[in-house]
Amino acid sequence: MERFFGRVAVVTGSSSGIGKEIVKEMVKRGLTVAGLARNLSNQQKLATEILTDPKTFPGKFHPIKCDVMQEQDIKDAFESIRTNIGEIAILVNNAGVLGPYKELTELDNNTFQEIFDTNVKGSWLCVKEALQSMNHLPIVGHIININSIASLHDYQAESFSLYAASKDALRTISRSLRRQILQNKQNIKVTVKKNGFNEPM
Repeated sequence: MERFFGRVAVVTGSSSGIGKEIVKEMVKRGLTVAGLARNLSNQQKLATEILTDPKTFPGKFHPIKCDVMQEQDIKDAFESIRTNIGEIAILVNNAGVLGPYKELTELDNNTFQEIFDTNVKGSWLCVKEALQSMNHLPIVGHIININSIASLHDYQAESFSLYAASKDALRTISRSLRRQILQNKQNIKVTVKKNGFNEPM
């Protein structure tokens, strides 16, 4: 992580939970982090916490309102980051939707759309935008997709079946992305994180 000191990282779903903790850890290590989330208020509270303790948090945090289900939101956010903050060295695709507890056949189209637009399409779009920066970096860029143990299990009755399917899709996309990067000899690393461990790729 030392080689990324002062570099720009993007973390989606940064307003709470795992995303918030990732932001804090990165800023502690001196990175400049752009947080993307729908809840701007929670991000602004985090920004205040970081600003009031510069000894603990030597890096910087920039909260940005962004719904990763909306392609234009993503494009606008990444353009703003590249223009006003700097080229992106790290992308952490953390934003995710679990879904309600219902049987698979009782779920509606809107639920299906929300889960896959957030967990799969949103992550894919963020990768495409981040690559525009990483291809120009003098250091190795890093794409980190936050996955779930659910992607390795068959859920039958719960709505986790859609969540699991979306995370399995993200895992497959990550593998394809890694092969593409290797073939194109790009200076970028792809990692899938699952329950605190790197998933073999």
